Amino acid sequence: MPLTRSFDETVRERAEWDTAYREMLLPDTLEILLDGDVRAGKILLHQCIYATIGYEKLGSLTGKSPESIKRILTTEDTPSASDLFEIIKHIRKHEGIRLEVKVHPEEPAIPQHA
Repeated sequence: MPLTRSFDETVRERAEWDTAYREMLLPDTLEILLDGDVRAGKILLHQCIYATIGYEKLGSLTGKSPESIKRILTTEDTPSASDLFEIIKHIRKHEGIRLEVKVHPEEPAIPQHA
């Protein structure tokens, strides 16, 4: 009998009882993707799917097999933007989350050359 659980199971269990954690899974994932860390973003998107909608339901909504969706999120594959946005759309709808983008100037803007 194993003494530890998988990280997927830990995330799913916490998402079941911690509403604030569950609500932040997708926004935090998008923040990582928008920062340009696609590898980490795909890993987090996998966790988000596993803890919320699940691969079976997502597959039926997208018309893709769960295995195909998992392949999209592997670190070896380079997913298309349309694949990522379709996954995000269905998670958002499933969770009843409305996302909006806000500008928070954290870094100086890059000067525009005339």
